[in-house]
Amino acid sequence: MPEETSPMVQEIVGHQFMDQYDKVFDEHDDVRPCGRYMTILLITLADGAEPGVNHGSQETGIMNLENMRSLHRRLLNKQEHS
Repeated sequence: MPEETSPMVQEIVGHQFMDQYDKVFDEHDDVRPCGRYMTILLITLADGAEPGVNHGSQETGIMNLENMRSLHRRLLNKQEHS
């Protein structure tokens, strides 16, 4: 997604990210054995929800765990305060 993504699109993608996050990470924020496709999809959604931040490689599926977990915490906090 381009870095000019609208706030509304970022919010929608953020909801999709949260759903996908639960498929890739368990309740302890450890990575599940889920396969490369699942992590690539999560990275793609994270990049759409938070453009300009390194969430990992969309080619290899290798995630930047710190940034991924940080985005998850921010979106979770945002949902709790909505």
